[in-house]
Amino acid sequence: MARHLGVVAVVAALGVASTALAASRTESYPAGTFRVTNDSSRIVECTFLVDGHTRNYLKIHVGKAYVSNFDAGHDLGLMCVHSKPDMFKPLKAGVDYRLNNRDGWVGLTEGPAAAPTEPPVPG
Repeated sequence: MARHLGVVAVVAALGVASTALAASRTESYPAGTFRVTNDSSRIVECTFLVDGHTRNYLKIHVGKAYVSNFDAGHDLGLMCVHSKPDMFKPLKAGVDYRLNNRDGWVGLTEGPAAAPTEPPVPG
């Protein structure tokens, strides 16, 4: 009987630990819309990874974007041709990413597109 209670205690402790890990993963990888826009001067080809597995092969044309919605807890990454570094990871849903030119390579930055420059309005 005492041995049975010991096993139950170990299983309960493991359950609490796995719940804590799941909660921290949800906090690290929140739910939201993943968006990557090509601001570079060429078509960019990438493999989009979700939880370490290929989700899509992307061919993002100049000025176009890839958008997808995710529940919390997913590890996202991009592996792009001619990029430095080879893999952009970890990425988060709810953040806008921009592919850009970086010394002859493809780079990735966070943030919305640059606002179009308009001539000042005469005052």
